[in-house]
Amino acid sequence: MLLNSDNLALHLMGDAKNDEHIYHHSLNVAMLCMLMAKELEWTREEVQTIGLGALFHDIGKLKVPSTILNKRVPLSAPEENFIKQHPLMSINFLKLADSFPEEAKPLIANHHEFLDGSGYPQGLKADSLDKLSQLIAVVNEYDNLCNGTNQIKGKPPSVALGLLYKNYNNKLNAEYVSKLIKMLGIYPPGSIVELSSGQFAIVMSVNLQQLLFPNIVVYDQLVPKNQAPIINLQNHNMTIVRSLPAAALPKTVHAYLNPRDKISFGIGAN
Repeated sequence: MLLNSDNLALHLMGDAKNDEHIYHHSLNVAMLCMLMAKELEWTREEVQTIGLGALFHDIGKLKVPSTILNKRVPLSAPEENFIKQHPLMSINFLKLADSFPEEAKPLIANHHEFLDGSGYPQGLKADSLDKLSQLIAVVNEYDNLCNGTNQIKGKPPSVALGLLYKNYNNKLNAEYVSKLIKMLGIYPPGSIVELSSGQFAIVMSVNLQQLLFPNIVVYDQLVPKNQAPIINLQNHNMTIVRSLPAAALPKTVHAYLNPRDKISFGIGAN
């Protein structure tokens, strides 16, 4: 469907469980990479290659002891150095597969590499990173900013996009960062927003062709939470005034809108 449709929407899914982080992160990165590659008008083969590579990019983390992977206090230097080897562990893991596309392996090995050489595990620079490696680095960083780690709290989606734009000038491909921002819009799925009506809402999905009119769930004390409809802003006389952190919501509104601690995406027709 993704490759053959021009009317796609990115949907917010249910809260991802902490013990399923690698699974949901890999799906998020794969879907966003494929959407980006399609928007960049890459070939069908390139879209499929980056999707497959992204799906397996963190498989090497299965070789990292859970005592390190799930640690909730800062990692020691040896632990941090060990976990930074997981891209190469992924490549070694895939050697066990009877057949895995060779063209997908560089993007798996390089998904934490930055253009200025400050990434890991090899400290490669721009001239050593193909376009697939540069694209997955952007998407991987965005999803990590959104969902955080055991040591670092995740950021609201709109804040994560802002951080990518402001803080990664020399690290990430500027064209791809701009394309991601343009594709997701100012208010990506999962964003908590205030409306011109004064009400609060959560963005449930964005139509890639109509980014200013996302589908939202609005807090309404007169409507039971389980009956709250998903509405399209285009069909209502309201606009989004601003994005805000979930922590700023009153308790009753927070419980009603149920902001996601872990953002997980799905792709479907609008």
